[in-house]
Amino acid sequence: MEKNYECLRNIPFLRKLSVETVKAISFKIEQDFHYEAGDCIFKQGEHQPRILIIKKGQVQVRICRKDSETGEQEDFWMVNLKEGSCINVYNSFQKDKESFFSFYVLTQTCQIDYLNIETLEELKVNYLDLSDVLKILYHRIKLGHVDDLDYFTFPKKKTEVVYFFEEKSKRLKLCLKMSIMIKRFVIMYRLGVVQYPAALTVLNKIREDRIIL
Repeated sequence: MEKNYECLRNIPFLRKLSVETVKAISFKIEQDFHYEAGDCIFKQGEHQPRILIIKKGQVQVRICRKDSETGEQEDFWMVNLKEGSCINVYNSFQKDKESFFSFYVLTQTCQIDYLNIETLEELKVNYLDLSDVLKILYHRIKLGHVDDLDYFTFPKKKTEVVYFFEEKSKRLKLCLKMSIMIKRFVIMYRLGVVQYPAALTVLNKIREDRIIL
């Protein structure tokens, strides 16, 4: 259960919640099926209505785009997600929102746990801090202030950052600016406007370093 708690703390909009609330959510995490190497958890263009958490194994993130010269569809590697990483954090709250990425099992076996959005909606009745956080989240989604690189790697403990105690406004503005920039970049990439897939990897590294409030 402690591992579930740590994984939930990795989800940006849950970081402000009290210990009691996060523990209550952690008891609601459910175990999904076990996957094998090469299995696709869900594909680019599909909608996944749950937040997924990698319990065991690793998952590879890929993006497919049409080559402007040959017209063929090509898969490009983005990043490998390890245990504790979260997938589909924002898209799960948006009905019929399609994923920009495909997620494939990289290791011999992989276990994915999940959290239903309906569960969070039920819990918010008894946990006011969760209710407030969800209201803010839905508002950000409505304004388009969440990006489509909808996964979060699990941080190493020795490099954990305290997110909410210095220069909040500056960090929030930087987060919003980078979020919009990355979203536009991914759209351009899928349309074939951007020619170099390595540039997306660079943007991914930038995204991992930014502060998400």
